[in-house]
Amino acid sequence: MSKMGISTLQSYRGAQIFECVGLNETFVEKYFSGTPSRISGADGDLIAREVQIRHQHAFPAVKLPAGDHLDLGGKYKWRRNAETHQYNPMSIAKLQQAVCLKDSKAWEEFSDLVDTQNRREGLIRGLFEFKTPPSSITLNEVEAAETIVRRLKTGAMSYGSISKEAHETLAIAMNRIGGKSNSAKGGGDLPRI
Repeated sequence: MSKMGISTLQSYRGAQIFECVGLNETFVEKYFSGTPSRISGADGDLIAREVQIRHQHAFPAVKLPAGDHLDLGGKYKWRRNAETHQYNPMSIAKLQQAVCLKDSKAWEEFSDLVDTQNRREGLIRGLFEFKTPPSSITLNEVEAAETIVRRLKTGAMSYGSISKEAHETLAIAMNRIGGKSNSAKGGGDLPRI
C-alpha cells in the first residue's frame, strides 16, 4: 500500500483509486458503484459458477481414499501439468540466455513465447496491437525534449521506504533534467529539506 503513497487501510476505503478489470458494468455499478471499468468482463452469474467449480474441486462429493492427496495445483509456483505461468522454465531460460549471452535470437524466442502466451491466455496486454499511423509527422511538430522533461516527476516515496542514497539519486536526476522530485514526504533528511 505504501508504494501508492497511502499508508493506512482507512485511506483506501472509498478513495476509488482503482479500476475494476474483468467485471461487467452492471456488476460494477451494483457492488463497486462509481468505479471505472473500461474493458468489461464477467457478470454475477459467471462469478457464481466459478466459485461453485472451485468449491466442488476443494470439497468433492466423493471422499479421497486414504493416502491420496488433493491436487497441489500451480497457482503461485510453476508446476508441470498445472496452471499456465508467464514465467516458466522455458521463458526464463530464453530470457537468461538472451541477457547473459547478449543473444538477440534468444530474445526474439523469449518475446514470441511471452506474446503467444499473452494472446492465448487472453491477458489484457496480449489483446492489444500497435496501430501504425497512416503517415508520420515532421520533426518540427514534435515537442522538444527539454519541454517534455519539465513535466516529469518522481513518485512520492516516504523516506523510510527507500534509502537515503535512492532519494538523493532521484533528486539529482530530476534536478539535472529539469523535472520535479516528489520524495521525502512525511519526513526527510533535515539538512536536505
